[in-house]
Amino acid sequence: MILNVAEQSRLEKLRNSEDRWPCLNFRKAIRKVMIYINLFALQIIEKKAFENLSISVILANSIQLMLEDPTKTDQTQTDVIVENVFLFLYTVEMVLKILGMGFLFNKGAYLRESWNILDFVIVASAYFSFLAAVFVDPTTNDEEAESAISLQGLRVFRVLRPLKTITSIKGLRILVQSVLVALEGLKETVIVFAFFLIIFAIGGTQLFGGTLKKRCVSIELGIKHEDDILCGGAQGCPEDYFCGKQNENPSFGIINFDHIFSSLLMVFQCITLEGWSEIQKMFQMTYNPFVVFYFVPLVFIGAFFLLNLMLAVINNSFNRTRQQQSQDSNDEAKKTDGGGGSGDALIE
Repeated sequence: MILNVAEQSRLEKLRNSEDRWPCLNFRKAIRKVMIYINLFALQIIEKKAFENLSISVILANSIQLMLEDPTKTDQTQTDVIVENVFLFLYTVEMVLKILGMGFLFNKGAYLRESWNILDFVIVASAYFSFLAAVFVDPTTNDEEAESAISLQGLRVFRVLRPLKTITSIKGLRILVQSVLVALEGLKETVIVFAFFLIIFAIGGTQLFGGTLKKRCVSIELGIKHEDDILCGGAQGCPEDYFCGKQNENPSFGIINFDHIFSSLLMVFQCITLEGWSEIQKMFQMTYNPFVVFYFVPLVFIGAFFLLNLMLAVINNSFNRTRQQQSQDSNDEAKKTDGGGGSGDALIE
């Protein structure tokens, strides 16, 4: 004789439960209905079609937010209907998950998972503007109209809705978790990177401060050359012009090492390899051709070493997080396979 031991289902536990409190059969009937609702909601949220539908609603809402005119102060009736439809769909999704998983106190409840907390906050924040539109009538008087306008500003919380894709797509959750885990490993790397930026920014300020203001100026008229020619280092001026200094820097005053904040911005731009060669060329014309000994180490160490080191830390964290997720899924599958079936059977 082979014994198959399995845990009783909730319905069987309810059927066999006894106590001395009154209205036992009535309380059992209510709990039975609640169990059926819970099982029904759980079957829905575990379907792949439910997940795909949730992602489709999020994408549709994101497209609607992109196409909306942000300069409009008044919503049309169509906008209100569309807004309420999306809010209704998000609410139905949240309610089904709460009914299937439980809200807070039981094991595996909806708010026991951090991603669901984000989902709950996003949906709950959407009701701020909805309640403002329902309970405040802006046509009554000026004071209430101003209150309505301020409450309508709460509609900005709608921009949080695309974040629901993180809770719906497993790959995005792994990516975000990887970045959060990588923050601990990036601590030392960020400190080294910050010191690197500060050292080169201070050096750039001391070497190149004010040099990009040098322009070729007419000897007779005292105005700069029509081509806005830089001068001073390897670049000379045409005949009848001398190298003077003005108050403006190139690119509407953005490119300069005149103070530490601009220097930090220039150093970071060079590290990203975005137009660094043009910046170097400007300083070769206005300061010295040997500025190459400043920019080459800046680009080599910053772009090819420090930035890649930070990316390597993030990539390593992503691989470890993905492996951990895979291991947890395999362990959960093994526990399910070894659990003795669906849990509806008793000792046979």
